[in-house]
Amino acid sequence: MFCKRCGAKIDDGAKFCGACGAVISKTPQAPPTAKAGHKRIGMISCGIAAIIIIACFLTIFNIGEKPEVVTEKYVKAVYGFDYDTVNKYSAINVDTIVKQILSVTSLSDNDIARAFISIYGTSSIKKIYEGPLKKQAQDILTAQYGKDYTYKIDIISKTGLPLSERTQQIDSLNSSFKNVIIGKLIDVSNIKAICHVNGNIIVNGKGDSQKAFNVLCVKIGGKWKVLSNPYSLFSFY
Repeated sequence: MFCKRCGAKIDDGAKFCGACGAVISKTPQAPPTAKAGHKRIGMISCGIAAIIIIACFLTIFNIGEKPEVVTEKYVKAVYGFDYDTVNKYSAINVDTIVKQILSVTSLSDNDIARAFISIYGTSSIKKIYEGPLKKQAQDILTAQYGKDYTYKIDIISKTGLPLSERTQQIDSLNSSFKNVIIGKLIDVSNIKAICHVNGNIIVNGKGDSQKAFNVLCVKIGGKWKVLSNPYSLFSFY
């Protein structure tokens, strides 16, 4: 054994150093750098754990994607003909909805449906949505409000509904989907919460207009989705 003060060799069990007189400690001391290293590792581990917990919390509870937020994004996407965003926030796959509408719509009475079939068939609903439907709707808006028209979405309120009303609420939407039975396109048992989100679509241009809307939102798989016909929002033009 050696003295920690002067480095002289001393006998095991000695209480004092024979060279410098230093008291020999019996308690081993861990190097300060090791302590600091362990502390830093512990802090990093805690930080990583906190990040994982927060990420899980955000995923489970869908923070930042509340019904009113989802509705605003959905309605903006409908007016901007952003197919991918509409599909992201729709409770039912948009391709499925459109194909079902086409299957029960009389082509002789519906110019849009006839254009869908003649130009694209039913192979690419995204092309249909961003093609003839977009052009027809924009032509109507431009004729009424001018080419520089603008619009904004104003969310007013959110009303939660009893889960027992989910079947009734879905059945009431059938008329807006042109006789498509919505209950056959969505598993009602997967819906864990429902609510209505109310707001206004405000269009400004050479003529101004405001339309109130009431959108049904449903919570499926921990995320809020809009259960609505994406074309019904244009019904007042």
